[in-house]
Amino acid sequence: MSINMCKGQTANLGRQSGRVSYGFMTASFDWEIKRGLFGALKNVDIVFGMLYELKDGTKGVVHTLDTFGSISTAPWFEVDREARTRGITRIQSFYDDALQNVQRVGLFVGINKGASSLKNVKNATTTVGISGKEWCVIRHEGNAHSTRFCAIALLTNTGNSFNIRMDVQPIIGNQTQVDAYWGWGLGRN
Repeated sequence: MSINMCKGQTANLGRQSGRVSYGFMTASFDWEIKRGLFGALKNVDIVFGMLYELKDGTKGVVHTLDTFGSISTAPWFEVDREARTRGITRIQSFYDDALQNVQRVGLFVGINKGASSLKNVKNATTTVGISGKEWCVIRHEGNAHSTRFCAIALLTNTGNSFNIRMDVQPIIGNQTQVDAYWGWGLGRN
């Protein structure tokens, strides 16, 4: 079962009363490339990533270009490095104990090369979930594809699970502007 989200909507990833409810978290971005002139497929390089903040104040970024993360040490997120042009990209996370150390996560997507904007991507969907719980499905539609970057969703630790808020906010610029949109304070390209 899944929760289909609308822009601005907030949902909870698997709250269970009376105990901490974490598990293995996965976020994926699925897409298709629009065919070019005469039906040719373009080679579009997608950047799927996340800004993270741990409860100890540590902040950083994990994405498909060069900051792959680690599932066994902080930040406890790791990118599937082989999926940048295949139509699906995944960021996988960690189990119970490590997940409790995360304060918030911001998911974003962008174009690295091969297209001028995300409008060259069609049927884009972000799916976020924790194993054994309901999954949140975010469909990217409308003007979210008119820029090179998009701030997809913000996940916030509630103490016993995560709330996810669907933003799908078009970002003019790059990762630095995604950072500014959520007020992360990294200021990195």
